[in-house]
Amino acid sequence: MIKGSAKKSFRQNTSGPVVRRYGSDSYKYFEQSRWTIVEGELTPGGEDVDRILFRYCPMKWSDDKKRLSSAERKIAFKAVGKFLDDQKIRWKFSDFGKENWVAR
Repeated sequence: MIKGSAKKSFRQNTSGPVVRRYGSDSYKYFEQSRWTIVEGELTPGGEDVDRILFRYCPMKWSDDKKRLSSAERKIAFKAVGKFLDDQKIRWKFSDFGKENWVAR
């Protein structure tokens, strides 16, 4: 059962992709009645950015648990980047964890 803001995002999903904050660090990307998580992290106050997105995080669709294709990943990252830009949140990609995440 879908609750709260996830339900609203799910309904809005019919008009196009939706991005919402997921926890304190990551983002949930909704598309065509399914979603995936884009892993991120808050950065310390002295950094030049507010958030880091992990480019190599594992991303699977909620409905069939299949990994996103390279093209789907690009679309999801672009949507999350636009969301952050619209919120005036400074961000960048990180390749941290590439060795571990790519092997999964």
